[in-house]
Amino acid sequence: MNKSLDLIEEQLYRHASNMSLPTIEEDLGVLLFEATFYKYSQNEAYKEKTLNLLDKAIDKFSSMDLPSGFFEGFEGIFWVIHYLHKCGIIPDEDMLDDMKPFLLQSLQVDFNVNGFDPIHGNIGKLQYILSAENHAGFDVEIIIDNFLDSLERHNQGKDGFVYWFDQNEPQDGLVNMGMAHGITAVLTFLSRLKELGLANDQSDRLVNGILKSLNQFKNPDYFDRNFPDHYSVITNMPVKPSSRLAWCYGDLSNAYALLYTGLVYQDEQLQLQAVKVVNDVVNRGVTDSKIDHFDDYSFMDTAFCHGLSGIVYILSKINNILNDPMIEKRISYWENELHKNLAVQLQIAGDIYYPWYRQDESRSFILDRCSLLTGHTGTGLVLLSRAYKQYDWSNIFQLY
Repeated sequence: MNKSLDLIEEQLYRHASNMSLPTIEEDLGVLLFEATFYKYSQNEAYKEKTLNLLDKAIDKFSSMDLPSGFFEGFEGIFWVIHYLHKCGIIPDEDMLDDMKPFLLQSLQVDFNVNGFDPIHGNIGKLQYILSAENHAGFDVEIIIDNFLDSLERHNQGKDGFVYWFDQNEPQDGLVNMGMAHGITAVLTFLSRLKELGLANDQSDRLVNGILKSLNQFKNPDYFDRNFPDHYSVITNMPVKPSSRLAWCYGDLSNAYALLYTGLVYQDEQLQLQAVKVVNDVVNRGVTDSKIDHFDDYSFMDTAFCHGLSGIVYILSKINNILNDPMIEKRISYWENELHKNLAVQLQIAGDIYYPWYRQDESRSFILDRCSLLTGHTGTGLVLLSRAYKQYDWSNIFQLY
């Protein structure tokens, strides 16, 4: 593990030193990795590297016209500065004070269109506001009320159902069931509000409505997959019922969401439902994981979002709660697969192209090795957690 971590760290630092794109998904994500490495190891070299990258990010950030978006836009700088302070890299978060009005403007745009998407929309931005040490400039109660009002105002469900249509899909009437863009993300964030003492009758009502929708939209009992990627309220049918193991979609992250909600709300039935989903996940292996296999290079996808490292991490978070020997045994299985496939991937020089079925006629898709979601930044963070047995960096992914 140390060899892979060293190779990843060297590669990421070298790439981010150019600071070509100061966003969480790209170069700012490397700051999160270096800061976590320092926090876990207390090796001053990683602190110095983080500070060096921060200086370059500040210089580049002020000269770029970045779009809005938590992972891929300017708002990501808020989380990064907060996290660096949390890791003991910088003394405070005061450098963000002048930028707070722009964050509030961005949130208002999201509220107007119900842009809750954690990656692109308001949930990611709200995570920073809830976590920030200095709330000056933020009326947290009003901001949360505006968020809840937006969810309720745009709700497409009736008779106690709560859901929203996927704005990223051309087909009408699709409900996204995943953590990255769907109703599971909202459920988990609302449960976080409850855990922090910020819930109210309105948020509890939304939680109950989402749970009602999840139960209605899940796959039929004869499927060994519990949740589809999408559900069509027009055809009243699941769409892509056989989902892959991933953070972004499918049973693995949904199991965590149900378990976390059940614990926060002290709902034993919901916890039992979550355990049932976990048990179904544990029975799956690489051959039926639906993880991409890079045929031309002979390795499985190792990414956090929808690859081997995400499976290792989410199962670890779940088992930190359940403490089940069988789950721990399966974590070892997936961790072995991660190391085996990562070793192959790290030895490949030059561009790595996604498999043919992920390509289209207009462009060629190349693996972004330094991406937080799909590259070595997310994978490296998982390796750090496994090496140091600490799992406290993942609030950004709503894995609390």
